[in-house]
Amino acid sequence: MIGKWIYSALGICLVLLTCAFYTGFLAPLLLIGYIIFLCFHLSPRLVAICVTMMTLAAFYYVIHDNRNQSSYTSSNRHFIGIIATTPDLNGDILRFQVNTEREKLMVRYKIQTKQQKDHLASVTIGMKCRLKGDLVSPENNRNESLFNYKQYLYRQSIHWVLQANESPQCERETKSMVHTLFSVRDQGIKQIKENMSEPASSFMQAMIYGERKDIDEQVLNDYQKGGIIHLIAISGQHVSLLVAMFFYLLICFGVTRERAITCILIALPFYMFIAGASPSVVRACITAFLVMGSLKFNHLLSPLDAISFSFIIMIIIDPYAVFHIGFQLSYVVTLFLILSAGHLLKLIHHPLLLLLQVTFIAQLASLPLIIYYFFEFSLSSFLLNLIFVPLFSFIILPLCLLILPCLVLFPTIAFGLGWVLQMILLYSNELVAVVARLKVLSLLFGKPSIWFVALFYGVTIWFLYEWESWRNGRWKVAITVLFFSYTAHYFTHYFHPYGRVSMIDVGQGDSILIELPFRKATYLIDTGGQLAFPLEEWQQKRSEFSIGDRIVIPYLKSRGIRRIDKLILTHGDTDHGGESMKILTAFPTSELLLGEKKEWSQLERRVVSLANQKKTTVSVAKSGDGWKEGAARFFVLSPIGDEPNQNEASIVLYGELGPYKWLFTGDLGVEEEHKLIRRYPNLQVDILKVGHHGSRSSTSREFLERIGPKLALLSVGKDNRYGHPHGEVVALLQEHGVNMLRSDKNGQVIYSFSRKSGTFRWHSP
Repeated sequence: MIGKWIYSALGICLVLLTCAFYTGFLAPLLLIGYIIFLCFHLSPRLVAICVTMMTLAAFYYVIHDNRNQSSYTSSNRHFIGIIATTPDLNGDILRFQVNTEREKLMVRYKIQTKQQKDHLASVTIGMKCRLKGDLVSPENNRNESLFNYKQYLYRQSIHWVLQANESPQCERETKSMVHTLFSVRDQGIKQIKENMSEPASSFMQAMIYGERKDIDEQVLNDYQKGGIIHLIAISGQHVSLLVAMFFYLLICFGVTRERAITCILIALPFYMFIAGASPSVVRACITAFLVMGSLKFNHLLSPLDAISFSFIIMIIIDPYAVFHIGFQLSYVVTLFLILSAGHLLKLIHHPLLLLLQVTFIAQLASLPLIIYYFFEFSLSSFLLNLIFVPLFSFIILPLCLLILPCLVLFPTIAFGLGWVLQMILLYSNELVAVVARLKVLSLLFGKPSIWFVALFYGVTIWFLYEWESWRNGRWKVAITVLFFSYTAHYFTHYFHPYGRVSMIDVGQGDSILIELPFRKATYLIDTGGQLAFPLEEWQQKRSEFSIGDRIVIPYLKSRGIRRIDKLILTHGDTDHGGESMKILTAFPTSELLLGEKKEWSQLERRVVSLANQKKTTVSVAKSGDGWKEGAARFFVLSPIGDEPNQNEASIVLYGELGPYKWLFTGDLGVEEEHKLIRRYPNLQVDILKVGHHGSRSSTSREFLERIGPKLALLSVGKDNRYGHPHGEVVALLQEHGVNMLRSDKNGQVIYSFSRKSGTFRWHSP
């Protein structure tokens, strides 16, 4: 099996993915196809070994998945457990994972006072805690294509979030070796925080200990957009450099080669836990351990076998690791580089040209996964990697490693080196920020289907194969097919005959996205938003949750939306327009539409000011206005302009989308409803977006009887403080035979339509 373990590793990967995602006849067909492929490339004995390993992997995954169940019920309230992760103290919220005798729990506690926060700051990994609270089942993502917290926890064998209602009572416990190593990690992070200023402090934590939570969120976003986020996560590259530096240092101190290798083999497992033991760290350390072990016993292990063995070991440790994005990216990129090293990389000897080719291959390998998870790709990524990979590898990482011991031994030297690191990072981060904000360099693809991802990788492998024998010219055909594969996905929405109306679940607020067939136009009615309450300094979080950044913008990007034709702000309340400025910043917007009224709110004035800066046309809508786009028609029914308050001055929009007639009402109240049906006595609709989240002050009996809706959409937050929708409104809708879809119960509601047909579905949490 020397040099052939990759076939078993790929087969195991395919088995795990098919077990997790595919049902029916598709999974057997994929597996049979792979086995046929093996029959043409391996001897019968090796095929038998591979098939046996694939079968064992399937049984192992199924058994592991079936055992991944909770033994607790929601009635359990008292728990004792050991803190298993570094506690995250963020503002007035404390989070950590605890291992009880029966299973893992994710703990969340809302801190009541500053004194309590100061006391809880001493809570560390390995402590034994008594906890009391309510077990809450985590929810699936409430919107399509967005982060699934329940699935994320499930793949860590966590089934409950413990909402502690009393401060955790923790005491020091006899630590295991693993807890001791994590405590060493915590002490190292604390030492860096106390002695280094930002951004050097947070980057040192990330580069040495794999801890990124203190890095400014905007900096992380810029690095992600620039395609260099991997540089501030411990990966194979970091571990390889660390091993090489440690090995060279030992040799310089007179240690023999054999003893130096032994020292590294002993140190690697310890460093794996000190660096946080994330999937990418574990993968890198296992691979390095296997390679150094083969050197120790004079049985050189090929890089391909090393990565295959490390993959198999990782799957034995945790079969769910294959679903971790860091795991996927690290293995895919490493595999592509190893396979290319056999021929492509040997053709080039100049260091700069070699760096260019390595960067190009790594970009090709990671591109499908980056588009699948992040929906967009920056053309600047190639250039930034060329600059920043050497910068981080040969300057920033060595500086971080040099500063760490100097903090204890030579504080003056540490201060000087820290200043150098600080300056480098300040200028580097500014460069990344400037490039990341150049929207012209960003290609927004939207989320591809799994079949597009498979197509991208298939054509990429074909291209690299043909590139190896570039003299035959077939690589030109392959790269042309590769280019058109990505182009087809980039423009796929412009060939789609169906439109969509999406009531995005933004909690207690409104945001409705309208996409017309063939992407002729895109309209966003409101953006959602949440009220900001004044907080004391100790309560302030590193970064506040933003509906725009976490929900609306990612969802629009997942849909491949690059421009908004109309941003319709029904009125100036925060729960409807609070994220408008983020939307205007994130997307080129052709027109901002506001309702005519006596006076705009402060929020509306700020939004208009930003729209003017962005060269967005600002229009004022009133009753009687309208427009048509293809078969879709829209009419503004309200406001008139003399309404007494923000809610009553809401834009009321009538739309004909597919076979149904829609009415979007903002926060329209009962009084304005009556005025509306008096102005439009023949108004009939099929779909009603219920006003003011179903409050008692909207949706009157007379209004329902006159417009006769068949379906009502209610955008309300789960367990909201206002008690929306009001019981009387729900009863009234039921009395009139109106079906209801509610975001608090149904999550995001999606209506797909063509000229003659339309269907509803929802994304239940």
